[in-house]
Amino acid sequence: MSTQLHHFADGAEIRVVSDTFHDLSTLARRNAELEQANRQLELDVQRLERLVYLDPLTGLGNRRHFDVVIASVQKDSEDAANFRRIRSRVSRPPEAETSPAPVPAPVPGRTQ
Repeated sequence: MSTQLHHFADGAEIRVVSDTFHDLSTLARRNAELEQANRQLELDVQRLERLVYLDPLTGLGNRRHFDVVIASVQKDSEDAANFRRIRSRVSRPPEAETSPAPVPAPVPGRTQ
């Protein structure tokens, strides 16, 4: 790193600013390199995740993929069952659960 020393009263302050700009440009360059490396790592992770769940020869899902899909389907069915149970409790008044259904009144003029 090269710094210039100016013969001003505040020469030391100018040298510090010069060093700071050099440090900032180094940090910016390293930051850009790290961002590129992170993007590459994300792509590598995505590729590896595909390899974990897919058969490389056929491209079809393997046992791990099957396990993930089955777990998801089971969770969805449990969620649906819970929803139906809650909906049935909320949609009916409490007395409807214990009292028999009302018998419809006979319609006048109609024989049964």
